[in-house]
Amino acid sequence: MSDSPLHTLVSTIHERKFCARYMLGVSGDGIIPVKEGNDKLFRATLQRNFKFWNSIMVFLFTERTEDDVERLLCDLDQCSCRLLDPSVRQAHQNGRKWERDIWYRTCPDKPLRPSISLAVSFFRLLMTALNQAHVRSVAKRTSPIWPTCPDDLIPFGPDNLVHGLFQWSRFISDTLVFKVAAQILRLCGALVLPAFIASRFTHHVIDAGRHFCDHVWDVIRRPHPVKSKQQEFSISFECQSDAILSYFLVILDDHKFQTQMDMLEGYEVKSVQLFSLWAYLASDDRLGPRRMGNFFVDKFQQIGVRLYRVVEMYFSRLPDIPVFPGIFDDVEPHFERTDAARSDMEFTMSRIFHNNVVG
Repeated sequence: MSDSPLHTLVSTIHERKFCARYMLGVSGDGIIPVKEGNDKLFRATLQRNFKFWNSIMVFLFTERTEDDVERLLCDLDQCSCRLLDPSVRQAHQNGRKWERDIWYRTCPDKPLRPSISLAVSFFRLLMTALNQAHVRSVAKRTSPIWPTCPDDLIPFGPDNLVHGLFQWSRFISDTLVFKVAAQILRLCGALVLPAFIASRFTHHVIDAGRHFCDHVWDVIRRPHPVKSKQQEFSISFECQSDAILSYFLVILDDHKFQTQMDMLEGYEVKSVQLFSLWAYLASDDRLGPRRMGNFFVDKFQQIGVRLYRVVEMYFSRLPDIPVFPGIFDDVEPHFERTDAARSDMEFTMSRIFHNNVVG
C-alpha cells in the first residue's frame, strides 16, 4: 500500500473527481486489517502512512457550516465515474460491500447514503489508529506510528476539533464519533479538555445515548420480530454501546472529581439515569442472543455505580431517582444516607420511557 494513492484520494475529495462509493471501495483496502484484527499489519502499513492520516483529519475537521457539510455529502453521493473502466467498476462493487458492513454495525431504519458510509469508515479507521497509540510516546513526540504527537489530532485547534465532532455526530448514525472523542481526550489531555468542557460535549453524548435508548426501545417492542433482524440489531446494539462506554470510562479513569463534575455539570443525575436505562435494555431478552453474554449489562452497572458515587458526593441530598437494581444493590451498602437511592425491582421499562424519567 503506497503512500501517495491513498493520500491523494482523500486530499482531493473536495475536487469531486470520484463519488463516495468509489472512494469507499478503494480505501476499503485499508479497512481489511481492521476487520481481520491484524494489528501488526495495520501498524506496519497504513499507520505509517502519515500523509493519509493527515488528509483524513483535514477532511473531517476543516471548519464547515452545517450547510457546507450537507452540500459536501450531496456532492459525494452524485456518481459520474467511468463505470466502463473495470477497475472503477470493481471499486464500486467493493464500496457496496463496505456499505453493507457499515449498515450492519449501525443498523439504521433506512439505508445509509454512500457519503455517510464513507465518513463512518474514516471514523472507524481513525478509531483503530488511536487504539494503537500510546499516551507517553505521543506526548513525547516519539511515536513511530500515527499519531506521532498531539498536534496530529488537533490540526485546526481544540475548539474546531470539538465542533467537528459535534457536527459529524449529528450527521452519521454511529456513536463511534464518541469513541474517537474519548481516545483524543486520552491522548491529548489538558490540550483539549477545556474545549470539551466549554462546549458541554458530555451533555451531547448523554442526549445522543438517550436518543439511541429510545430507538432501541421502539425496536424491541415491535411484534413478531424476524430472528435474523433481531440478531443484526443485537450486534448493532453492542457496537453502539461500546462507544458510549469508552467515552465515560475515559472521564472516570483519567480525570479527578472536579473535572468529572465540570464535564457532567447540569447532567449529573441524567448520567446515572442513562446507564440505568442502558442496563435495562442490555438485560432485555427481546434484543436476542448476545455474542458477549452479560458483558454489557455488567459494564453498564459498573459505570452506573461509579457515576452514582461521583454524583452522590456533589449533592447534599441526591434526588429520589429510580435506578437499575444491579446498580442499587452495589451502591446501597455504602450509603450513610438511606434517602440517596431506592431499589427499583418493579420499575418497568414502559414507565421509564413514558413517564419521562430521563429529561
